[in-house]
Amino acid sequence: ATAIGTAFPDHADADPVVQRCGNVKHGDYQCNAAMRLFGAMKKAGMPPGINSPQDIAKAILAAIPADNPAVESLEINGPGFLLCRVKGAYLQTHMNSLLSDGVPRPPPPQADYKQCVVDFSSPNIAKEMHVGHLRSTIIGESVCRILEFTGHEVERVNHVGDW
Repeated sequence: ATAIGTAFPDHADADPVVQRCGNVKHGDYQCNAAMRLFGAMKKAGMPPGINSPQDIAKAILAAIPADNPAVESLEINGPGFLLCRVKGAYLQTHMNSLLSDGVPRPPPPQADYKQCVVDFSSPNIAKEMHVGHLRSTIIGESVCRILEFTGHEVERVNHVGDW
């Protein structure tokens, strides 16, 4: 988004339209903003030197610093797709950080933390055990962990079967 704003200040708020590449041989991520920007520029008036989505992609690519710590390579493909490969060292550094320090806590929500009660079932001890009994237990525990991760105090309440 920063590169789009640098290359085209009138379109600094344009959605960069970044997604994972469908085929890994093309790269890790692709930016499809050039085609959308070309359509918007056709309506609003084309800047000088821009005649195709590829020209837009070239301008965006030129606005990305060559020493970007995350980018291994950038290239333009087809009608204006920007293809990006992420540096292995960048991923390694961040994965090592996650493994050693854990997942960073999200910023506190605007609302106060709440005490939450999550009621989910335990396996019915009056029936034969099967994998279906685990579904609600796993879902309930997952909800509890998400709430705890975001800072809420969680009380787990399990009801037992038909009793």
